[in-house]
Amino acid sequence: MWKMKKLLSLLIILLSISTVQASPSISIESLSASQENTVVYPLIIANAENIGAVQLKITFDPKVIRINSASNSGFGSFIPNTDTSSLGYIAIGAFDISDKGLSGNIKLADIVIQVIGKEGDSTQIKIEDFSAWDNKGAKISDYSVKDGSLNVIKKQEGTVQTPVIITPNVTVATPAATQEKIEGVTPTGTGETPIAKETKAVREIPGFEAILIIGVLGVYLLKKKT
Repeated sequence: MWKMKKLLSLLIILLSISTVQASPSISIESLSASQENTVVYPLIIANAENIGAVQLKITFDPKVIRINSASNSGFGSFIPNTDTSSLGYIAIGAFDISDKGLSGNIKLADIVIQVIGKEGDSTQIKIEDFSAWDNKGAKISDYSVKDGSLNVIKKQEGTVQTPVIITPNVTVATPAATQEKIEGVTPTGTGETPIAKETKAVREIPGFEAILIIGVLGVYLLKKKT
């Protein structure tokens, strides 16, 4: 009898462990690139579950890098603001109108990092003011964020500078077909030679957080009526 109770207790513990789901996370790696080069880096929200909207700010030293473009999102509606790149930060917002939201490993955006610093320079790349809401408009409080950095390394003489395209080590959902591609940069996996040319995204949008919240709540109310 005692052994049976012990086995049942162990089984309950194992089942509880197996049903625990990882919380959403977003991170940036420690990167290296030479002066005047370009890095195409995918921002991935890992372990997403029914996410309806997100917003965040990315900060950096504008004397070392600039982020002048963000695109190719897995969210249906994507609102980047990169006009403040020269000030050392950009803002990104996105939301999804599907009934269940987005789950799994979702690409928030490909950000195009232009290296303008000299050899030996470095900068932190920090994710700040991250907020997320589920498909019903409730704010998600359980998540993790990991900051990264970029070090400027020596440029090899006689070599042609081509963009460094980072390939994520997770399987991500296919981005929505309506999203615009980064002009002059070939997405990873096409086999074509990328061209180091970025374009600015949309103009600065005031009331950034308010737009996202109104959008999510509006979609939720429409779903309730139907």
